Order: sequence, then C-alpha cells, then structure tokens
Amino acid sequence: MDLRNTPIWGKYLSTIGWKSEGSFRVRPILFFSIIKWQRPENIEAADLQRLKKTALKHRALFAKVEVNNNEQAQFLLKSGFKPDSWPLTPAKTLILNLNPSLEDFHSNLIKDTRYSLRRAEKENLAVSVKDLKNASQKELNTFYSLWKDTAKRGKFYVPPEREFLKKMKIYEDRGFLVLISNSSDVFLAGAICLIEGSTCFYHHAGSSKEGQKLFAPYLCLWEVIKEAKKRGCKRLDLEGVYDSRFPKMTKGWEGFSRFKRGFGGEEKVYPGSYTKYLPFL
Repeated sequence: MDLRNTPIWGKYLSTIGWKSEGSFRVRPILFFSIIKWQRPENIEAADLQRLKKTALKHRALFAKVEVNNNEQAQFLLKSGFKPDSWPLTPAKTLILNLNPSLEDFHSNLIKDTRYSLRRAEKENLAVSVKDLKNASQKELNTFYSLWKDTAKRGKFYVPPEREFLKKMKIYEDRGFLVLISNSSDVFLAGAICLIEGSTCFYHHAGSSKEGQKLFAPYLCLWEVIKEAKKRGCKRLDLEGVYDSRFPKMTKGWEGFSRFKRGFGGEEKVYPGSYTKYLPFL
C-alpha cells in the first residue's frame, strides 16, 4: 500500500486541516472543498459512486485522483476525469530491492557511487540512527534546517516546520532518522524514513554544502539502506526522480535524481493524476 493511502497518513493530514472519509481526503475551503484520492489499490464503479457522494456532500470544486496503473487511468477517463499536469506525489520513482546481502548490494552500485561512498567513509564522519520517537527536538530541528537549505538550492517547496514536526509525532513509531556529522559535531546530511508494511520510504533528505563536499549524502543513504534491511524491510522507495512529463513539478530534481540512480533500483512510473471538476453530476 502506498504511504499516502493509509489511515495513519489521514491522521497526519487531519492535523493540518484535512478530513478523511475512508481514503478520500477532503480539504474545506470557505463554503466549498477539494478532494484528493492518492494511489488507491483498486478503483471500481462503487468507489466512484462513493467519491461522487462525498464530493456532493462537501460541495467539492474538484476531485483529484492519483492512479497506480494505466488500467485505473483508462477507467477514470471513461468516467469523465481528465489528465492534469500537477500530480501531488512524484509520478516516477526508484524502488530498491533490499533482499540481496549488503555485499551484493554494494557491488551493484555504479562505479561513481562506490567511489563517493569510499570518500565519505575516509572522512571519519559520525553516523546517528534513531527511531523518530527517540529523536530530540534539536535533532529534528537540525534535520529540518538541512532539508530547508537543500530546498533553497534545489528550488523546491518544503512545508512549514510546524507541519513537519506534526508528521514526525504521528509517525514516531513508524520511522527513523539518520544524521551524519563531522568531528566538530556539525551536521552535514540527514534523512527521514517512514515505514509502511515491508516498504521503507526515503521520505525527506537534506544536506549542507559542506556535507556535499564530503560526500555525506552517499553515506547517509547507505546507512538508510542498512537500517531498512535491519528492520526487515524488503523495498526502499526513493520517493521521486526527475520526470520529463512534469517538468514544472520536478524542475531542479536532476542532481539528486542522478544521486539516487547511482544506488540502482527499478524505475516505477505512474500515469499521473486525473481531475474532475464541478458540476460533479
């Protein structure tokens, strides 16, 4: 199941103004609302009837569905939905198979990634891995600063810190934090990973300019892989790479997409999102 189509994700969304009706997420806007339904496992006629009732109940301006496969996309098209150019979730990602041993996994990294990882290991950087529930406020704030700094350089959006901290609280029993620091206890890179079933989601990641010079992000993701395997996860979803179909959404993603591809994995491509506007009848 996708991370965003779970009850716990709905619980997180409720802290930032959304309501859940099953797996439909409703955001009130004055006298109206908008609805999103992200990565449902199945879409049948009965589901669309429930979606229609929900839309009428909440006076939805539109309903947006992010689909899992082409069959779902075709079904929505026949039901009056139109493809749009602004998916809320990355429509292309990389899935790493965590079943191989660490030795085999390491040997399958591309040459440049193995080199960068060796460089980072020679810097004697310190690694900290903690359950989210055991992470201190200072550590979470530090990670957020790294993430925000990365977003400035990459020109992508990060939510306000208060929203980030609410998510960390909701997922305190379902995730972990990795932080990389130097000998002076200056944090260089970090990652927040959330776990759903047997899949670990590389949900947020950030680094400083100094961390990039020391190849700290490579060590950080390697530690994520090790920790996810230790926790029994079978897959690591790298949560998005550059997608030429949606250049506005993924603008500035080329750099970290190359970084992610260096760790291998199988590309997973989703059709995107489909929207139906009022009148909903």
